[in-house]
Amino acid sequence: MKTYYVHGWHGNLNAGDDAFAIVVNWGLQKYCHAESMVLEADKSGTLTEKYGIKTVQISGITIPGLSRLRRSYYLSRSKHFILAGGSLFNEGSVHSILSTPYFSSHKPLALGVSVGPFKSNDHEDKVIELMNRMLYVGFRDDYSYNWAISRNISCPFSRSFDLAALMPFVPQKNTSIVPGKKKIGIVPLAFHVLTEKTVSTDLTYIKKFAEHTYEISKEYDADIELYALCTNPNYDDRLVCQAFLDAIPTADNIHIYRHNGDAIETFNALKRCTHVVSMRLHGSVFAYANQLPLLILSYHQKCRDFADTIGLKNDFFLDLRDFDFESYQTSLAKFLTTQVLDATLSLQSAQDRALENFRSYEIWQ
Repeated sequence: MKTYYVHGWHGNLNAGDDAFAIVVNWGLQKYCHAESMVLEADKSGTLTEKYGIKTVQISGITIPGLSRLRRSYYLSRSKHFILAGGSLFNEGSVHSILSTPYFSSHKPLALGVSVGPFKSNDHEDKVIELMNRMLYVGFRDDYSYNWAISRNISCPFSRSFDLAALMPFVPQKNTSIVPGKKKIGIVPLAFHVLTEKTVSTDLTYIKKFAEHTYEISKEYDADIELYALCTNPNYDDRLVCQAFLDAIPTADNIHIYRHNGDAIETFNALKRCTHVVSMRLHGSVFAYANQLPLLILSYHQKCRDFADTIGLKNDFFLDLRDFDFESYQTSLAKFLTTQVLDATLSLQSAQDRALENFRSYEIWQ
């Protein structure tokens, strides 16, 4: 039985999660002799079937116990249960996995994941319980790996990397880009994620952000492309992109790119930029995998963990929780004078680490 059942946040029109699905499918076939991969997702929100991934349609109707029943059925027909990519260990997810009947007799594994921040000591204890019952865990950042060491996690685990760094390995059309005019790729966050306050506050915030960004872009004669990497109606970046555009009504060199569920297309679209300013983690990971100069505007600890893992220069990391627009302009101006990504971890080293997620097959087969 060479079918693998994969669980994650896939099918929500989020470019990072859609990238995980494509990369895991590629890696399981290349390194783990997979014949097929089953993905639980909303078919209307992902184009992964384009890449040969079987998708189990999630019902739009909430029926108690249905997700566990569905999972138990497909797991009974699969070789392994894989938690694939990202932050998958919130309280609800951990409870759901531990409650799955299949889990009492079969051990899952996790590839390219991270842990924390924890809501409580009990939450952390449940994650430890889950990890201790796994076949293998590949941690995508140094913080999570060091956490596992400090908590004496008993299952085999490794210091791997974010799965999306392997996007260049997935077979695709030639997408070479001819270098041209300086272009800043801006990857913003959806409104209520941005400030966690009110829409009015967010509108004021994005207006100021747009004005300060545009002012510096004019000094460097740079175009701007806004990337809506999450187009799920509940966490929709398109509205924030439109608000940015509306804040500069006279500009004719600002454009919007919208993720349509095809992560490879989105990954390659970012290559049109010479510099990337990202609030979203996978805007940063995509920029890193494309070796583009990167300025991170962090909204979450996972962004800090990624920056620390790749050794990003501190000058090009700003925290959105304590954000000063004047300091941002200074950093952006300095950033636009750079020609290369300023990070100490080479892409080859990062990709070698990411491949450990699949090379570990001999441990958990």
